[in-house]
Amino acid sequence: MIVIMRKNYFLLFVCGLLFSFTNAMAAVGNGVIKFKTNTPIGQKMTIEMLIFDGLDEDGDTKDKDPNIGDNFSIDGASNISVAGMKVFFTVDAPEITIHGDADYLSMPAQGVTSIDLSKANELRELRVNENPITTIDLSKATNLSVVWASYCKELTTVNLENTQNLTAISLQGTQITALNLSNSPNIRTLNVGENQNLRTIDVTKLLFLEELWVNGNGIENLDVSENPNLERLECSQNSLTKLDVSHNPRIEFLSCWGNKLAGESMDKLIASLVKETEGNEREFCVYNKLYDKEHNSLTVKQATAVKERGWTPKQATGSMDLFTWKEFDGDDATGISNATMNSKDNGAWYDLNGRRIAQPVQKGIYIHGGKKIVVR
Repeated sequence: MIVIMRKNYFLLFVCGLLFSFTNAMAAVGNGVIKFKTNTPIGQKMTIEMLIFDGLDEDGDTKDKDPNIGDNFSIDGASNISVAGMKVFFTVDAPEITIHGDADYLSMPAQGVTSIDLSKANELRELRVNENPITTIDLSKATNLSVVWASYCKELTTVNLENTQNLTAISLQGTQITALNLSNSPNIRTLNVGENQNLRTIDVTKLLFLEELWVNGNGIENLDVSENPNLERLECSQNSLTKLDVSHNPRIEFLSCWGNKLAGESMDKLIASLVKETEGNEREFCVYNKLYDKEHNSLTVKQATAVKERGWTPKQATGSMDLFTWKEFDGDDATGISNATMNSKDNGAWYDLNGRRIAQPVQKGIYIHGGKKIVVR
C-alpha cells in the first residue's frame, strides 16, 4: 500500500511539473526561434526584440517590450537581463532558443551561423545583418513583412516561398546567385545590390515595387516594365547596354552610372524618362568619371534633352570612397576612352580645328588616327 501511494505521489509530482512547465510556456507564448552562434560560451550577446500584443482597430500590429519570464524566455543562456527592447545574456550553449511571440528580432553581427524560423508564428520583422549565416528559410514565417540580411557574406540561399506578406527585403553584399521573387508579390523595397554572383533578376511579378537596388551585380539586362509604382532605381556599376523606364511614371531618382549606355541607347533612355510638368525634382545620376570602368556617355545635346524633360542630369564629384552629385551639362568627350600615347607613335595629330600639331602634352581633345583622343 505504501509503495503504491509513493508511486501515486510521484506521478502527481511529475504531472504537476509538466502542468507548470506547460503553463509557463503558454504564458510566454507559442512562438519559438532557434539560432546557432559561433559566439564562445561564456561570452555576452545582445539582441533586440519586441513581443506581439495583438492588432489595433486598424489591423496594425501592437507590440510591447520583452519581460523575462512573463512574455519570453531563453534556453541556452544565463544572466539574462532586459533594458527596453534590448536583451542581454551570457551564451551557455552553441544553440539558443527563444520562447515567446516575438514580432521583431534584431541581432546584427552576433556570429549567427543558422536560424530556424519554422515556429516564429508572429514574427513580422527580422534583422540579421553582418552574420556568417549561409541559408535563410522564410517559408514558415508567413507573417514576415521586413527582412534585413545585408552583408551576410557567406549567405548563398534564401527561400521566399509563402512570403506573400513580405514588403521589404535587403540582401545587399551576399553570395546569392539566384532569387525567386514570384512568391513575394507585395515587395515594395528590394535591395540586392553588391551581389557579384547575381547576374540576373526578375522583378516582373513585383507590381507594387517602389524602390529597387541592383547596383554592382554585373547585370546585362533589366526589365522594369511591370513596375508602374517604381520611384527609385539604383542600377549603377552593371553592364547594361540599354534601359527603358517608359513604364515607370512615378520614377524620380535614376542612378545608372557605370554602365554601357551611350549614343543611341542613351537617346532612347532619355526619351523614356517621364516628362516632369509640375516642377518636382527628378534626378538622373548618369556619369561618374571617378569610376575607372565608366562607359556611359552623355553629350551636351543629350544633357539638354534630359533637362527638357524636367530632369536634372548629374555626375559624381569627390572620390570613389566618398562622392556627391552635382549637375552635369554633358561632355562631348565623356564616351571617349583615355588613350595611352606611345612615345614612338609618329602618326599625325590634329586639334579640333583641323590644324596639324605635334604630339600633344597638354590636356585637351585631339584627333589622331581618325579618332578623338582625350589627353588628361
